[in-house]
Amino acid sequence: MRFDADATSLWSNRIVQCSFKLRTLSFQSQVVSPRDGYVASVNSMEVGLVGVLLGAGRKTVDESVDFTAGIWFRKKAGMLVCKGDVLAEVYTERGSALEGAVQRVLEAFSFAEEKVVLPPLITNMVTKDGVEEYDQSILTDD
Repeated sequence: MRFDADATSLWSNRIVQCSFKLRTLSFQSQVVSPRDGYVASVNSMEVGLVGVLLGAGRKTVDESVDFTAGIWFRKKAGMLVCKGDVLAEVYTERGSALEGAVQRVLEAFSFAEEKVVLPPLITNMVTKDGVEEYDQSILTDD
């Protein structure tokens, strides 16, 4: 069995089609790689907290959410990066939060000299018969 859907291009096309509906944000900045190497990991807890700082999330249920604020990742764990590559882009209406947010997103990235072997995203699946080991081969081109 072969997995043919290219989810990235499907979502990219959808974003382009809907982008006219979003307003332009006042503040945006790029998070730039300080070195060559591989992205070893990204601290998701820190990224989530930065999202709240930007207005993309909330601390309490009565706070509003800015649906145009957030972080767009250009690089993810396992990818090769060169010094100066854009790792992510940060968007917000909260100008006072921008500089700190960019620094915190950068600090959420960790780098390695050698290629990083990532664990599979899916290890098991639930079926009507119970829990079974997930067959990763359906994701390859073999």
